[in-house]
Amino acid sequence: MKRGFGKSLAKFAIDCVAAKGVQDEQNASRAEAFGLCIASESLWAYSVKSTVGPMHLQYSKKNCRHQMRYSLLSFLITTALIGVLLAVSAMALRSFLYGIDDGYALGGAAEMVMGYMDDNSGKWPPNWEVLRTRFEQGGSRVGGWSFEKFKSRIWIDFQADPAELRRLSAESGKPSFNVIGTTHNTGVYVGDDANTRLWKYFRSASEP
Repeated sequence: MKRGFGKSLAKFAIDCVAAKGVQDEQNASRAEAFGLCIASESLWAYSVKSTVGPMHLQYSKKNCRHQMRYSLLSFLITTALIGVLLAVSAMALRSFLYGIDDGYALGGAAEMVMGYMDDNSGKWPPNWEVLRTRFEQGGSRVGGWSFEKFKSRIWIDFQADPAELRRLSAESGKPSFNVIGTTHNTGVYVGDDANTRLWKYFRSASEP
């Protein structure tokens, strides 16, 4: 079909030359060559268009798939970051809300322990039960808690040796022991924590 188109153009050129009075065979050959050149250029342009078109379409599809994968990856990363931020925020809020009560409870536990030692010749409390009366008298320093809840949020090392704690307190410029703490790793302190209060208590007791 394309060769027929080229020959038609060549014939058209020859007719044009003949109409202008060019009859010699040399001019006719030149005219036919001119027509073939035009046909070749037309065929080349058609071929380029036929090849580049599908290539461009294929590139567009590939680019579209790439953009979709990138968008999905960005969405997943953003969702994961939001999830992490929400989890961290929830933990921080929980720590803050629980920490206030836990901080007061730690102070109350230290005061109940020191009060017990004052009333029992410096002996360390052996268990929770010996502190129940002090708790019921408001020694916990936190309102709305039952004794069971207090025990679930605060721990006390009932195996501690007060003589050893007294010695450590006298030898160290800061608390080197940990005998009272929270079970949830929270506690917002205003002032000294429980072990610092005990450290000061033992230091004052050992001073002349």
